[in-house]
Amino acid sequence: MFEALLAASVMLIEPMNIVALVGGVLLGLFFGVVPGLGGVAGLALLLPFTFYLESSVAILMMVGLFTAISISDIFPSILMGVPGSAGSQATIVDGYPMTKNGEGNRALGAGFAAATFGGIVGGIVLFASLPVLRPFVLSFGSPEFFMLGLLGITMVAVLSKGSMVRGFLAAALGLAISMVGAGPQTAHLRWTFDNFYLSEGVPFIPLALGLFAIPEIIEIYVKGTSISNAGEQPRERFWFRLVFSIKDVMGNWFLALRTSVVGIVVGVIPGLGNSVVDWFAYGHALTSEPNARETFGKGDVRGVIAPETASSSMRAGGLIPTLAFGIPGSPAMAVFMGGMLFHDIIPGPQMLTRNLDMTLLIVLALIVASIIGGILCIGLIRVFGKVATVPAHYIVPAILVVCVFASFQENWDYLDLLFLLGFSILGWSMKVGGWSRPALVLAVVLGPILEQYYFLSVGRFGFEWITRPAVLIIAAIIVLAFVYGFRSERRDKSKDTDTGAQSVSEGADK
Repeated sequence: MFEALLAASVMLIEPMNIVALVGGVLLGLFFGVVPGLGGVAGLALLLPFTFYLESSVAILMMVGLFTAISISDIFPSILMGVPGSAGSQATIVDGYPMTKNGEGNRALGAGFAAATFGGIVGGIVLFASLPVLRPFVLSFGSPEFFMLGLLGITMVAVLSKGSMVRGFLAAALGLAISMVGAGPQTAHLRWTFDNFYLSEGVPFIPLALGLFAIPEIIEIYVKGTSISNAGEQPRERFWFRLVFSIKDVMGNWFLALRTSVVGIVVGVIPGLGNSVVDWFAYGHALTSEPNARETFGKGDVRGVIAPETASSSMRAGGLIPTLAFGIPGSPAMAVFMGGMLFHDIIPGPQMLTRNLDMTLLIVLALIVASIIGGILCIGLIRVFGKVATVPAHYIVPAILVVCVFASFQENWDYLDLLFLLGFSILGWSMKVGGWSRPALVLAVVLGPILEQYYFLSVGRFGFEWITRPAVLIIAAIIVLAFVYGFRSERRDKSKDTDTGAQSVSEGADK
């Protein structure tokens, strides 16, 4: 363990690796500032540009990017009342009122310091968990990993907004897409329609960009979101702002620590991710902090600290199943896992044995990127505050060009652009119709892995693998998740029916 940590530290301080990490952080700051472009879109845009880089350089750049996004997405949430990403929705509840109250700088500073705190705590917990995870992971076989993959897809589908059935149908479509190309056992070509382009499967970069990036930038362009003078903040010295930002978080250190743990736990559970972590943390703060019900929602700095620590620490939590089990903890981790596979780094037990130095490099990079990103954001409050208010018609064309170039660069084939167009239409339709895009992309990433583990399980154990204790436990969790989702959906429909009936009754009374 010590030798691997030393090797990781030496790799981290290599000049090219430091440049890659800082470059990834700077890119992440930009993607976080633009509303709607979260970690999935940012990683999908970066991924094709890392193909010709060394594996350590590419991994550090991606870690820097998704770490910085979880910090800088505070800008649009606090300054414009528009979520920078799914994980910064709850930040608006108190952050935006603080801006209206003339405390925009304080809200931003506290948010950045809280996100840095969460990233550091998450990195430390991830590092501390490795000795525990190592024997646990090595005790797992192909049947357990197959069931964990099913659990990840199930959790995403169950927690899909709107309809659980739609979530499962989206996952089924993702599994179908993942089966295009050569099979893992016989290398027999499937669903390629005699087209050599599809022999290696549906290209992942156009798929990820089409499903996530293009629909989001279209929405940004249509809304044209901007608030005049939102970026005009009072001038303050950097050190003054840094000290008071840290003071806000340290004054609520126990809350920050608790919500960091909330973020890690949510990140570990495949499928939860950004869409709920900030609300879990905000709800915890609302119910546990003194006088919270009187001040939250009116501009309480604790309402900014709680969701931001959780959203940042969730990244470390999401890395635990991704690295240790090869099961992406979130859509962003799915794209990150795709980047690792491109560079022949196989997530799973090998990351805790043969590639332990790479795992520790990711952990160290997560902590360092959190510190760098937090300090840069605090120093660039005025600059990025103005960038966040640039009219959408200036930002969207530039991002669209990058998306097209990134898609075309994977294979240098015109079919890349056709797939980008097709998946953009599909992604926009799913977004408008309330279908789960994360369920689809997770199924695409996990499909080949599930298929491989299934054949390995049957080939080694026959169908007796179904009776293994760990398999039965995970199967029970899947059933419980399905029952929970079904009951929650019925309860929500019942509430909607009661609300509608009450509205009709009130209208009749009038």
